[in-house]
Amino acid sequence: MKADQDSQGTEAKREPKKGRSYLWKNWDIDLLLWASVITLGVGLFAPILTFKKLLFYKSTLSIYSVLLGLLQEKEVFLFLVIFVFSVIFPVAKNLMIAITRYTHSRTQRWDKYLRLLGHISKWSMLDVFLVALLVVIVRIGVFGKVTVRWGIYVFASSVIISTFATSRLITKKCS
Repeated sequence: MKADQDSQGTEAKREPKKGRSYLWKNWDIDLLLWASVITLGVGLFAPILTFKKLLFYKSTLSIYSVLLGLLQEKEVFLFLVIFVFSVIFPVAKNLMIAITRYTHSRTQRWDKYLRLLGHISKWSMLDVFLVALLVVIVRIGVFGKVTVRWGIYVFASSVIISTFATSRLITKKCS
C-alpha cells in the first residue's frame, strides 16, 4: 500500500481499489446471471405447449397465458402455486445472486443472503416439474395431442443457468 501525506503532514494509508479488477474477476457469474434473467423473461412469455383436440381446436400456451387463464377462471390456488414457483422463486433467486455477487465482503448480511439463496435454489426445479406434470396429464387425454414447444426449453435453461451461477458464486465467495 502506498502512503500519502494528508494536510497535517502525517502519513495516511490508501485502501486498495476493488473497482475494475474485482468486476472482471467475476465476469463468468455476471454472464450466467444475465443469461438466466434473459432466458427467464423469454421463457415466461414463449410458447411452452400446443394443445390440439380433434381437428378443430388448437391452442398454444405460455406460462403467462396459463396464469392469465387461471385468473380469469378464478382458480386462485392454482394461480398462486404456479405464480410463486414459476415467477417469484426464479426472480428472487436471480435477485439474490445479484445482491450476493455485488456484496464485496463476508458480512453477516452476506451470509444471510447466501443461506436464503440456498433455500430458494432447493425449490427452483419445481416450476419445471409442474409444467412437465401438466404435459403428462394432458397427453393422457384420449382426444387430444400435446406438442412441447421451444419455450419450455428456454424456461428450463433459465433454471439450470441460475443453478450454475449460484454454484460459481458460492465457490468464488467462499474461497
